[in-house]
Amino acid sequence: KRQRNIPQGRPLPLPRLLSSLDNAQLQSIILGLTERHPQLLGEVQSLAPRPTITSSISVLHRLEAAVREAFPYGGDPAGDYAYNRVRPCLNELLSALMDYTPHFLPPHEPHFDTSLSFLDEATHIIHRLPNWSNPLHNISKRQAYEEMCGAWISVFRDAIGKSSGVGLVRGGWVEKVEQHNEVAGGRLGSVVEYLRGEVGWLRAVEQQQEQQGG
Repeated sequence: KRQRNIPQGRPLPLPRLLSSLDNAQLQSIILGLTERHPQLLGEVQSLAPRPTITSSISVLHRLEAAVREAFPYGGDPAGDYAYNRVRPCLNELLSALMDYTPHFLPPHEPHFDTSLSFLDEATHIIHRLPNWSNPLHNISKRQAYEEMCGAWISVFRDAIGKSSGVGLVRGGWVEKVEQHNEVAGGRLGSVVEYLRGEVGWLRAVEQQQEQQGG
């Protein structure tokens, strides 16, 4: 009789092994490899697809949802107990926000409309951050607004250099920043002042032309 081939155990092929892992496991493996072999870091970064606004905001929204879910049931939602429960998730959200924002700033991001669309969404997230009874616990939100001010001005400066501000005025970005500043209680005032000083005249011309055309 012909002897049967008896299969022997063997590890999964790498593509099949990777397909069975979830995102957290893949991330852990890649980070572990780059920590052991720092020379791989640049190669991994060059091979990874560039994050989009959609994918980046999706991550931030997921972290924002974790903040909401961390609040305890009942009690004072602005008190110290709630803050201590929420703080780890809140810090994770703020850390991610500060990591993603420079990715969408010039010169790394050459298209100012992409930069501004991200900043618009990111600023909305900051608006929704919790407010606490203890003023010390609100420092991180104030700092987030300060960081966002610098980011907005950086993009506006780049956009004005490329298009003299025409795209900003016609895109309604002056009005959008003014609305953000109102919601933020004036914390984006430096951005509004900068933008009015740079493109205020152009905005007035556009409005006059609209009135004459109407």
